[in-house]
Amino acid sequence: MAIDLLLKQSAVRAVRNHAESAYPEEACGFLLSEPDRRSPHHRVSESRPARNAAIGLRRHRFAISADELREVEICVALRGQGVVGFYHSHPDTPAVPSELDLASAWPCFSNVIVTMNGRRAGELTAFELDSESRTPVPLRIRLEGDQGTPVNVVAPETLNPVGPWRDDGRNAVSIQVKLPGPLRPLAGGASVVAGAGTTVGEVLRSLVTVYPALERHLFLPGGKLRGSVAVYRNDEDIRGLEMERTPLHDGDTVSLVPSIAGGEPVTLDPTPTVPPTPPGASASTRSEPVLDADEMRRYSRHLLLPDVGVRGQKRLKAGRVLIVGSGGLGSPAALYLAAAGVGEIGLVDHDRIELSNLQRQILYSTSDVGRPKLEAASQRLQQLNPRVKVIQHASVLSSENALDIIRPYDVVVDGTDNFPTRYLVNDACVLLGKPNVYGSIHRFEGQASVFDASRGPCYRCLYPEPPPPDLVPSCAEGGVLGVLPGIIGMIQATEAVKILLGAGEPLVGRLLLYDALGMRFREFHLKKNPECVLCGEHPTQTGLIDYPAFCGVPAPSLAGSASPDLPSLTPEALHAELEGSDPPLLLDVREQQEWEIAHLPGAVLIPSRQLPDRVTELARARSVVVYCHSGNRSRRATRLLLDLGFTSVQNLEGGIDAWAQKVDPSMPRY
Repeated sequence: MAIDLLLKQSAVRAVRNHAESAYPEEACGFLLSEPDRRSPHHRVSESRPARNAAIGLRRHRFAISADELREVEICVALRGQGVVGFYHSHPDTPAVPSELDLASAWPCFSNVIVTMNGRRAGELTAFELDSESRTPVPLRIRLEGDQGTPVNVVAPETLNPVGPWRDDGRNAVSIQVKLPGPLRPLAGGASVVAGAGTTVGEVLRSLVTVYPALERHLFLPGGKLRGSVAVYRNDEDIRGLEMERTPLHDGDTVSLVPSIAGGEPVTLDPTPTVPPTPPGASASTRSEPVLDADEMRRYSRHLLLPDVGVRGQKRLKAGRVLIVGSGGLGSPAALYLAAAGVGEIGLVDHDRIELSNLQRQILYSTSDVGRPKLEAASQRLQQLNPRVKVIQHASVLSSENALDIIRPYDVVVDGTDNFPTRYLVNDACVLLGKPNVYGSIHRFEGQASVFDASRGPCYRCLYPEPPPPDLVPSCAEGGVLGVLPGIIGMIQATEAVKILLGAGEPLVGRLLLYDALGMRFREFHLKKNPECVLCGEHPTQTGLIDYPAFCGVPAPSLAGSASPDLPSLTPEALHAELEGSDPPLLLDVREQQEWEIAHLPGAVLIPSRQLPDRVTELARARSVVVYCHSGNRSRRATRLLLDLGFTSVQNLEGGIDAWAQKVDPSMPRY
């Protein structure tokens, strides 16, 4: 037997009026009644509005604070009433419970939903959550006059809370949303979650209601989708459809593809560090080289391939490839390009080899630790193939020298680890008409594509803007599976060889995603953005820009060191303060796994991504010293605390790594 929900007309009028006055935000409130244990039905005699306590996006979510609930329960108890349910509105969406409604509903409480058609309140539906199965049970709404006389019945068939909901272009459908590795920790580790709605925008906003930590990654403060996250309906980029208004139907999936920057750190510098290099002819126009007998033997397996042969091998020998970053991605790419017989390989890097590099940077050995990377890389590649010419660019890449460094090469392989350099490489390649073989890695996942603006999209078409600096960790901050850059780097080498040969189908207009944990490859189609500022129909950017400023990061030369406008102290100074009578509070903003490697005694762990939501755990009156691994995350956390009104906050210069070097050499380094 269907359960009746008896609603007095005055309560219904109050609910509708509240919904109309709150539009376009969701209204919410309490359903009150005197207990009536003799009746199998629910009776609501009065409604009471509540304040929508949801943080942001109140057009698509509601929340009632625990304090207000307690106050109402005490108040109505004095009148012999109780809270028997809750109501809320659905602005411009049907009165059908979303998965968010079902997830937040309390068993044995009535839930009323009123739809809003513009500013006019529409139909009402109701349901109750079964206490054992936690499945929704439709309630049949009976309207009563204010004197208790029956008025009419709203049948439960108007509600279909289980789904999939009717796919008629109006009623919400349950949609699978696929999350990549970087976003999974924000959704309880799930790789696939459910959203509800009729459009992509509705589904994503329903998603952040259940998983609020996702909101900052997906939406700008004003509610607009971030340009640093590509959103796909099935395998179609919504930017080529109707953006957030892209309709969804039963069986569709939504995939989120955020920009990641994993690879090798290549620092940007505002000043040129190498003289301009004269331009060179392309592999297809410069004179055809000769293969001698030794080369015929060395490349014999290539020569047997119909798509390579002698002519193709000569094209490889005439080819010039620049690899930006000789680390995790650049190592396998350089080895395979040298083995393949690419005539000239340029390497851009200025770092020295560290012990932590050897877990994934296969160009180097233990005996190389401490050597300049380019020196060791050049030696290794010459040992592998003495016929290859290795050109060392032992410099930092900048807006002033990038065009001169890249110009002589036919193909650029991007193995960088940060967004300023990634945008710089992309922009220089677009301006010079060079194909950019893109690769990036993050923990257990990788991306690869070929950006060639002459026949497809560029990196800015995919990601018009970078993510906020603190949202995407580098390999040094977030870690990476050692074999992952080997796989992505080999894909990049494959694409570079194909481009030089003019063979096969390059990854132009395609984004390849690799999930090492699931051992799965997925492919998404990319389209040229006609509004791209660099390669669109009416470009507004005609040269290179200030990339650290564009990405909102400080100049890397200041990484870990003191900033003029930011209070900081050295490890030695912190050591002295900790020995004093009033030591500061130590705030560690690294991740849990980093904490387990090493941490300062007495420190409090609040990962930087959680700090905005957990800042109330810190005593404002106490002096605070913030630290991370090398000083980058702690600098941003220090700035946040100062902006929030903390008066005594300092950043530890160089982070815990500097502490281990200068104060406690017994501490493990990573």
